Amino acid sequence: MRQDLLDALNAPDPLKKIEAIRAIGGLGADGAFAARGLAAALRDDGYANDYGLDDYVSVAESAAQALAHIGPPALPALLDGLSDDTVFDYPVKCYDQGAYIGDYASRTMRVSELARDTLRRMLRDTPRLVDVIAELGKTASDEDVRLWVKMLGN
Repeated sequence: MRQDLLDALNAPDPLKKIEAIRAIGGLGADGAFAARGLAAALRDDGYANDYGLDDYVSVAESAAQALAHIGPPALPALLDGLSDDTVFDYPVKCYDQGAYIGDYASRTMRVSELARDTLRRMLRDTPRLVDVIAELGKTASDEDVRLWVKMLGN
């Protein structure tokens, strides 16, 4: 099962990637085996029409959510994303009186902001902050630690 999920992260079809990412995120900390692939997915500009929703779903945002669900073992992937200024756009569906009229707007996303917001969510949702700090001590550079201290202050 793990290898199938890792293989799906490299699928050309964004919806297949998103489905795999969601499955990995659903594993919580057990999804740590895919953190490297999810880090790459943070930089993926793909998106798909998830027919259960009224809008498009991006691969990058799905990866960020999965990393947040994995928790502290995902810190290296998120810390790496903090310094990535890659920007990409994807369409937003527009509606008039409930009827879909087209993709007339776009949404801009920056990898570094996505990583930062995910780190903040992880801090908020992790019941034991000490677990996050312990993982940080194993993987972070001095600069990363300074960023974390700054984030904790906000």
